[in-house]
Amino acid sequence: MKLSKAVQWALTIGIIVVLLVVAGVIYSRQRTEQILLAFELAQAEQDFTKYSEQKDDLEVRLRQAKSRFASVQDEFHRPTESIEIEEILFQAADEVDVVITKLGSSTPGGEKLKGVSYRVFSLSLTVEGEGVSELLDFCNEISVSFPAAAIQSATIKVPDAGGSGEKATINLRLKVYAYEAM
Repeated sequence: MKLSKAVQWALTIGIIVVLLVVAGVIYSRQRTEQILLAFELAQAEQDFTKYSEQKDDLEVRLRQAKSRFASVQDEFHRPTESIEIEEILFQAADEVDVVITKLGSSTPGGEKLKGVSYRVFSLSLTVEGEGVSELLDFCNEISVSFPAAAIQSATIKVPDAGGSGEKATINLRLKVYAYEAM
C-alpha cells in the first residue's frame, strides 16, 4: 500500500502539528516552572537578607548581653576562692593562737606570670597575738598554706613592757595567687 503524495503531506503536517503542540505544552510547563523557581529564588534571597540582618542584630544583642553580664559579674566579685582563702587564714590563726581582728579583700584581678594566667587576691588583715613570736608563726603558716603568696607589707606593733594589757598586732597586706583555669 502506497500512500499518495497528498496523504503523505497530510500525515507529515499532522505529525509536525502534533510535535509542535507537544513542544508547546512542554515549553509552557517549563516556562511556568521557571517562573515559579524564579519566584522561590527571589523569596529565598529576601529571606536570606532578612535573616542576615537578624543575625547581625542578634550578634549585637549578644555582645551587649555579655557586656551587661560582665558588669553584673564584677558587682558580685567575692568568688568562692576568696571564701576558701579566708577560711584557710582563720584556720592558720587558730593553729598558732592569734586572732584576726580585721580582714578585707579587693576585687580579684588577673596577672600573667611566665605565660600562665593567675587570679590575684589582694588582702589586708590585722592580727593580734600575745607576742611577736605568735605573729611570726602566723606569717610562717601563711607561707606554708599559700606558697604562691607574696606579703607586700607588714607592720608589727609591740606593746610597751609596762603590762598595759595590749596585745602585739601585725598589719599585713598580701597577694594570693590562684591558678586560673581556661
